[in-house]
Amino acid sequence: MAKMSQQAQQLYLYPHTKNPTHTQISDTMKVFMALEGDSVVFEAAFCHQAKSLGVKVSQPPASYISVYKTYEAEKKKSGSDLKASKAAFEAFYDTKYAKYVRSFYVDSILDYIDYKKKAKIHGAFSEKITSKEVAGFCQINGKYVAPSFLNSPKVFSLPDKDKARLMKAAKEYSAVTGAPVDTSVMKMHSPQTKAPRKKQAASPAVVATAVKGKSR
Repeated sequence: MAKMSQQAQQLYLYPHTKNPTHTQISDTMKVFMALEGDSVVFEAAFCHQAKSLGVKVSQPPASYISVYKTYEAEKKKSGSDLKASKAAFEAFYDTKYAKYVRSFYVDSILDYIDYKKKAKIHGAFSEKITSKEVAGFCQINGKYVAPSFLNSPKVFSLPDKDKARLMKAAKEYSAVTGAPVDTSVMKMHSPQTKAPRKKQAASPAVVATAVKGKSR
């Protein structure tokens, strides 16, 4: 319920500023993910405050419980609602839930493109929205999201397979409507993956000792 109330505020701020089918694909993804993260952080802040007042709250979903834990840890450490919100927002992008909604919004944007293509609506996905504007949509006891964070590889990223799907759709839309191809997704980072640990080679001294031991 808390999450939905925050989304209601977002729906007032965002569409009154930009239409999600008018902004470039990469900007639309940035907005959707930021608004989703903001609503999760609001839920964490709301539940933290409720618990401090002795109100029983339900356990958050496992897919983003780390956002709750991060909020509570930073709140306890600094006593600042804004710092707690900032830390929790950054933690959101590492959750399984973020991965799920990212995939969901890619599919949603593909549906938008398909609709605009079939309706032969020219001019969609051409406007830009700044990270400063996006950060302004996220407000919990004041603005707490740094615009620069929204441009970081952790946030402004998309799997290569999704970039390819969106680029294919954007080219098809352009071919039908004559609108310029929106190539903005190609400027997005690819998600960072941890390289597998390499086995450390045994030193010559260790090898020599092992061989000597076997020869006895």
